[in-house]
Amino acid sequence: MRAGGDQVSDGAAGIPAGDQAFANEHGVGARTGVGEQIGGTPYPRLRNPDDLAGQSRRDPAEAVPIDLEGLAPNPTLDAAIAALPGRKVIFTNGSVQHAERVMARVGIGAHFEAIFDIVASDFVPKPDPGVYQRLCDQYRIDPASAVMIDDMPRNLAPAHHLGMTTVLVKTDDEWAGADVDPSFIHHVTEDLASFLAPYGTPKTSNLESKL
Repeated sequence: MRAGGDQVSDGAAGIPAGDQAFANEHGVGARTGVGEQIGGTPYPRLRNPDDLAGQSRRDPAEAVPIDLEGLAPNPTLDAAIAALPGRKVIFTNGSVQHAERVMARVGIGAHFEAIFDIVASDFVPKPDPGVYQRLCDQYRIDPASAVMIDDMPRNLAPAHHLGMTTVLVKTDDEWAGADVDPSFIHHVTEDLASFLAPYGTPKTSNLESKL
């Protein structure tokens, strides 16, 4: 991560991006991909995008919020993200409304300039490669100076192919996916806050290259 570069974070990089029960019910959710195969695993297209995460694009008031009771504030992660130089964008297969609720709950919302959600991607979720290019074009992100953080290995493959540095936040959750070809994963951590801390100011002044 070059000092002053861009950080592209999944809603799940240290915080959850969706609810697996919803994904099972609606055939998508925050953790599914598109109708193609990556690593031999097919991902279905959205069956009912109007109902994604309870968020109707016809009437936002119809949203059914996902329970965040088990999610606690994380001041350590808040401080680590605040110290990072450069722009920061949330890239999620969930909705803007859900991402905002999660960030508010964790206490990190003030550090991100934008949320690129499933609506912004025209309901084509990660890991579709075209969505990553669309994200970069919309926010003028130079992949060569950007870092992608995600807790699903398959979501890092398109980022790597674009030239981003990739960071996998490893979890024990089954929906994170089986181990995959590690060639497109540059760094692995189980504690995102501790991983980011050395790259915050003022220590970033000595960084000469990406992570």
